[in-house]
Amino acid sequence: MSAGLPVFRYHPDPLAGGSIRASTEKCACCHRSTGWIYTATFYTAQEVDGNFCPWCIADGSAAERFEGDFIDAYGLDGISDETCRFALRMSLSH
Repeated sequence: MSAGLPVFRYHPDPLAGGSIRASTEKCACCHRSTGWIYTATFYTAQEVDGNFCPWCIADGSAAERFEGDFIDAYGLDGISDETCRFALRMSLSH
């Protein structure tokens, strides 16, 4: 993974997987152009104009602000609430 990007516990190489790519696009959450943008799914009922930078995903601010999840909760039955919250709100979709 590129130096300086946040570490995602459940997605060890989001650059190789295509979930994050280099971009000049501004983040829909923090409105900064960080050089990187998330390219995969975000589940929310809210209107989101654009994509998110990896830092707003890693710290949970994107999920909190837009009341959404990055991973489908299907199949997460039986895991702790804390792990589930982390997986849904601060992890990347593949």
